[in-house]
Formats: sequence, structure tokens, C-alpha cells
Amino acid sequence: MLSYGWLGVPKRKFGVSISDSLAESLDNLCSVLGVDRSSIVERAIGNLIVEYSHHLVSHECLALLAIVCSEEENIQDILRDVRDIDVTQIHNHRGNKCTQVIIASGPSDKIAELYSKLNSIENCRVKYMALHDI
Repeated sequence: MLSYGWLGVPKRKFGVSISDSLAESLDNLCSVLGVDRSSIVERAIGNLIVEYSHHLVSHECLALLAIVCSEEENIQDILRDVRDIDVTQIHNHRGNKCTQVIIASGPSDKIAELYSKLNSIENCRVKYMALHDI
């Protein structure tokens, strides 16, 4: 079913099933930000599509990887094995948390491989942002 938003942009309504705890977190976020669920879900889906469709076509890529680990883990080992990618990194420790910000440029498939390796490290959280569209 199509409807129109406040700017006249066509909108399609559809149902999504999520866990109660996720729905509660979404409602809390909406309340704090003063927006409706549809706005947050639309933006999240849009960001997810941009992030993942970025990987569909091989290209020269510029990306930012933010990594937070409970300790340094083996990030440096992974970075030492990087080939065909230029890497600039910022490294910081606060308490028992190791935080690294990596700016990577090179072939998109190699950066995707780096992201996968970093993302597979236990006790680490990795955020990826393609910088080509900023």
C-alpha cells in the first residue's frame, strides 16, 4: 500500500516482526529522539542498503573501520598481513578497552576481506563506513 510522506515522497507500508526487547528499545529511542518508529526504521534500512550494496561492485575504496575490543586481541597481527591496502590507524587505550580507528584505501574486495577478519575477532565490535559517498 502506498501513501505519501510530508514531502510528497511515496511511502509503502509493510509489517515487520521483531523481538519484544528490540521493539521496546526502538520505542525508547523514538521517545528520546522525538521521532516515530517509521522514521528510524526507514533511515536504518537506508543505511544498511548503502553499506551492503557498496560491496556489490569492485572498485577503489576509501573506508573507515572503528574497532573496540576488550583488549588488544590480534588486530595488529591482522593488520601486518594486509596487502594492497593503504592503512592509517589511530590506537587508544581506556581502562581495559582497546579502540582503533582505521582509514583504509585500496581495492574494495581487499577492504571487505579486512573487515571480515576484524569482525571475526571474539570480544571485538567493528563498525564499517564507506567514505566514497560523503
